[in-house]
Amino acid sequence: MQETDLAGHLQDAERWACLLETASAAVGEMLAASAPEDLLIVTGDHGNDPTLGHNFHPREYVPVMAMVGPDTPALRGVRFASLADVGATAARWLGLDEGLLGNGIAAGEIIGE
Repeated sequence: MQETDLAGHLQDAERWACLLETASAAVGEMLAASAPEDLLIVTGDHGNDPTLGHNFHPREYVPVMAMVGPDTPALRGVRFASLADVGATAARWLGLDEGLLGNGIAAGEIIGE
């Protein structure tokens, strides 16, 4: 959701919070509509706290949430050292050689290894 990034840069905390609620509801809808073999990964490419007093990207932890199907518990970023690991996990899930796409390490607990 590009809008959350824009709200962060504008330092509009109220708009940012509203957009996060919208995103949260959308994730719930996607998860409810997913099949047991579907992988859903939710993350961002950087943080953007609208209450910091400046409109630059902060150097903060960006959460990652991943789940398979609607009935499994979500894994929240513990095994992802970087966005490369997120890409490697998605690649392996899709049957691709993650080594050809970059240098990430697939999260085995998500893909059943």
